[in-house]
Amino acid sequence: MLLTVMLITSAILSATAISALLILYQLRQVSDIKSSTEAIFAADSGLECLLYERVKGGGNYANCGTVSDVVLDNGASYRVLDEGGGFFKSVGRSGRAARAFEIGL
Repeated sequence: MLLTVMLITSAILSATAISALLILYQLRQVSDIKSSTEAIFAADSGLECLLYERVKGGGNYANCGTVSDVVLDNGASYRVLDEGGGFFKSVGRSGRAARAFEIGL
C-alpha cells in the first residue's frame, strides 16, 4: 500500500511539473509574439521612410537608418541596408525578435 501511494504521488508530481513547464513555454511565446509584432512594424517603418524620401524627390536615404539604427518610441529599432541594384532591406528588432522586409526601388 505504501508503494502504491508513492507511485501515485510521483505520477501527480510529474504531471504537475510537466504542466508548469508547458505554461512557462506558453508565457514565453506570448511575449515573443509582442516582440515579433513590434519588429515587423519597425521594419515596415524603414521601408516607409525610403518610399517617402523617394516620393519627395530626393535620393538622400541617410535619415532612414542607412547610416545607423533608428530607435522608435516603443524601444524597437530598424536599420536599412543597401543591397545594391536598387534593392533595400529593412531589418526591425525588438527584444530577441528580428524581422526583415526587402524592396526594390
